[in-house]
Amino acid sequence: MNMDENLLLAGDVGGTKTILALFSKKEGPYKPVIETIIQSAEVLDFCEVATDFLAAHRVKPAGCCFGVAGPVFDGKVIITKLGWRLTEEMLSERLSVQSAYLINDLAATAYALPVLNNNDLCVLTRGTIEPHGPITIIAPGTGLGEVFLTWDRDEYRVHSSEGGHALYAPVTPLHRELLEFLSTRQEQITYDLICSGRGIPLIYSFLRQKKYAAEPSWLAEELSRCDDQTPLIVQNALNVNDRAPISVKTIDIFLEILASEAANCALKILATGGVYLSGGMPPRLVQFLQKQQFLDNFTSRSPFHSFLANVPVTVVLNYKSALIGAACHGMRKLGWMH
Repeated sequence: MNMDENLLLAGDVGGTKTILALFSKKEGPYKPVIETIIQSAEVLDFCEVATDFLAAHRVKPAGCCFGVAGPVFDGKVIITKLGWRLTEEMLSERLSVQSAYLINDLAATAYALPVLNNNDLCVLTRGTIEPHGPITIIAPGTGLGEVFLTWDRDEYRVHSSEGGHALYAPVTPLHRELLEFLSTRQEQITYDLICSGRGIPLIYSFLRQKKYAAEPSWLAEELSRCDDQTPLIVQNALNVNDRAPISVKTIDIFLEILASEAANCALKILATGGVYLSGGMPPRLVQFLQKQQFLDNFTSRSPFHSFLANVPVTVVLNYKSALIGAACHGMRKLGWMH
């Protein structure tokens, strides 16, 4: 196959699923030409999967760029939840591309912000945006991702972070009980553990064992048959006709923790440019996030209540934002975008 100088392979490599897509120089980073979704746990060799994808479509792109769920150092990464070891050199060689780039998946989401449109976003509070003010993105999904953006001369610079792995700090008596409950099961309780999809069943289990909320027998039976309980708990909490108090309470506590950590991120960099909630969980929980309770929890920091009340808070609804951002970064590196 001859190299196609107008194609880029981009990917969002997450702990749960991996999206691979081809983007063209003509269409830009928002609209993939071809894409596929793979369950990450089923992948033994990422390079082999990517090579097969290219072979199936008989293309040889000019380069590739992947947003990956883990810290990237010197073009190398170990995917946090999967243990995959990837390097830019390995990708370039095995995929037979001239240029290969690895970036953190939250950094990829950051690169996508300029090309997202109004339909991709849900504004929770408009606040007062300071032009070129610092921005933070916090993304609960399989784990908890965080990233920061600061203005430098004529553009935003993206600063990757593993702040999600900071130790969890409870903010209410009930949260302290939750921490004590989890501490008997794990040595360290991080925001990545509790403020993510993995945290939903843990909070639910705490409420059930402490009898803080009623659990219907039918729900208990269905959960006992699930390998992944998170979707069922969330789905039940969203079901206005038959929602269980324990599911609703689980989501309430989860969002209290998310609001607290989002405020932590906003305060650390004085995010006058805004806070964005991304990842797999926030788009599914918009109806909860739009309640005043979330914003009250976000702003409840004396003496910085007034500051946080002015910080714009927005939900990124487009679940492909990291994929789009990987394409943006790859195209910039190839000189296709500025």
